[in-house]
Amino acid sequence: MKYWISLLFVIFSLSSCTSMSRQERAQNFLKQPQLSTSVREVLDQKGFVLGEWPEEKWWGMFHEKELSSLIAAALESNPTLQAIKERIGFAKEEAVIARSKFFPLVYFDIDVNQTWLSKYGLYRTLNPSISRSSTQIDFGLSFSYEFDFWSKYKNLYRAAKFREYMEVAESKQVELVISTALAQTYYALKTNMQKKLLYEQLALVRKKYFALQSLLNRKALFSKIPPTISKESYLAAVQKVADAKDEIAMNKHLINILMGKSPDDKLAIDDTCTEFNFTITIPETLNLNLIARRPDLMASILRTEALACEVGVAIADFYPNINLKAFTGFESLQPSKLFEAQDSQISIIPALSLPVYTAGAIRANVRGKKNLYNQAVFQYNELLLKSTQEIADVLSFLEAVFQKKDCQSSIVDQAEIRNKIVTHNYVKGLSDLLEVYITEEQVIQESIDNIELIYAQYLGAIKLIKALGGGYHEDQ
Repeated sequence: MKYWISLLFVIFSLSSCTSMSRQERAQNFLKQPQLSTSVREVLDQKGFVLGEWPEEKWWGMFHEKELSSLIAAALESNPTLQAIKERIGFAKEEAVIARSKFFPLVYFDIDVNQTWLSKYGLYRTLNPSISRSSTQIDFGLSFSYEFDFWSKYKNLYRAAKFREYMEVAESKQVELVISTALAQTYYALKTNMQKKLLYEQLALVRKKYFALQSLLNRKALFSKIPPTISKESYLAAVQKVADAKDEIAMNKHLINILMGKSPDDKLAIDDTCTEFNFTITIPETLNLNLIARRPDLMASILRTEALACEVGVAIADFYPNINLKAFTGFESLQPSKLFEAQDSQISIIPALSLPVYTAGAIRANVRGKKNLYNQAVFQYNELLLKSTQEIADVLSFLEAVFQKKDCQSSIVDQAEIRNKIVTHNYVKGLSDLLEVYITEEQVIQESIDNIELIYAQYLGAIKLIKALGGGYHEDQ
């Protein structure tokens, strides 16, 4: 009795040594870099405030029904998302398979063996009463169970669960990438529609300017050089119109593809592009909760957890494998007496297997698994650094864009005022028509720059939402 108690004590003591220690797992992890300086600098500007993290359906902040409808369709029908949902299903089933090792396995077996014995063979020579033709039936239940003293199967199950959670986090990252890509393309489309209209106006003004200069040239009031230059400017504006049409077509194609549709499917989008009148919210807990709010970072952490469990599985191979097999049932050469008590049989087979010499294979496997774990940790560190850089870059971009947009709005206002003055002077005979066309062109050019900065504001806001992880939280 004392022997068995001692053996169990040794077994359970050793079982605590079959996984990586917390200190060993954490030693290479990088602490989250701080973003206090970048946040403080941007908060000094108008249009930025401290607040909450983005909501799950973050696109609602723009109050665009078209955009909400497009993103909902994309999240429902995008092929990449559909594929990753199947990966999640596969990962769940893998976890079920791993969990099955916790339980004894029981199988029902039936075996019918029809035999024709040789008349002078060993069996009939020793037992001449045995019929040459016989049917032996084996009928019973087989049982097998491996004791998990070293947490091998527990670690396999935990690794499978971590991979399942990793797939879920990666699906959230894919959702974030698709929704932000669609939002960016949506506002790029609206911007290009506005630019196309403005370029058409620009081409028309330049055409009039060229026509007037050509007339003056024919009247011998102008040389040939100014009309030549103005014609080049007109043709350049026509090219810009063609470029805008091309951009519009590609934007529509991409939106359809993100929604899982044909690129040529009809897509009705309103061409108006409203001013960006939203406040950019910086989460108050940015320096504390970034990891929990970015699905790609959580997926990377979960990958390291799965690999840490696999290290425990590899370590367990150093220890004895203890299992139990059993069989109970009936065996008879006479089917009519198959279930009689004297035909019953029971077999119990305990087994122990201990590696003695494996030519270093087990130790190499452990070291290899630790290498994979450390590789995953360093990849996580790299992703963490890139994540914080991404946020800092976006904040700097937004700060510059907001400043430029304030200036550009004033420039457009001044250009329109100047155009009104010149037009008024033309009506009063104080300036010529060429000067009117020049100021009209300047208004259009400044308006194009203004619409591009509006898009840049939407783009920066969407990129910030993506950098913050959208509405994801680790609980998801």
